[in-house]
Amino acid sequence: EAKTPFEITAAKKNKTAYIGIKGYIYKWNQASSMDIEKVVKDFVKDGAVNAEIYINSGGGDCFEANEIENIIAENFKPENVKVRIGAICASAATIFPAKYHATAKKNSQIMIHKPMGNPSGNEDDIEAGLQLIKNMTNQYRADYAAKMGIKESEVEKKWKKDYWMTAAKAKEEGLIDAVENEDEKIDATTRMQLVACGAPTVPTIENNQNN
Repeated sequence: EAKTPFEITAAKKNKTAYIGIKGYIYKWNQASSMDIEKVVKDFVKDGAVNAEIYINSGGGDCFEANEIENIIAENFKPENVKVRIGAICASAATIFPAKYHATAKKNSQIMIHKPMGNPSGNEDDIEAGLQLIKNMTNQYRADYAAKMGIKESEVEKKWKKDYWMTAAKAKEEGLIDAVENEDEKIDATTRMQLVACGAPTVPTIENNQNN
């Protein structure tokens, strides 16, 4: 499965911190929760009180995504955080719209499923790893249920397998709050993410009207 590089960008304008999360989320070198934490704290010291998070990611490491979200939560009030979804927001990346006010483009595709992991080692290691995954599953289930206004048992029914939604469907389900009146530009990297995630609709670059 092709994995596009993880990229976090950050900039500050006036009192708003703009954070971009793109590609396959994992911890490496300059793109990790440790790096973004220092940047965000510096922005806050410099007067930032709002955060706008752009997501164009097929997911990845749910523990790393969760840690990035923790940094946002520690530095900004929930009502001051806005999430904007690009072409794709799937798997671990959906922790952000589940936590905050979120909008998506007309052609955005959103997918939720149970957190995954690969416990290894002896039987004790595997049991501990399994419990860690269960804890993360419980958290994601509770976050989805709270945002969507449904019972956790309903979430359990939805994510027995990959649960794909169009932007309109995600708004109807309550996972996002509004649909923007324009399409997201589909470039080669974004298309690769859609293919890798098994998205039900994979537009060709040539047919994308915004290119």
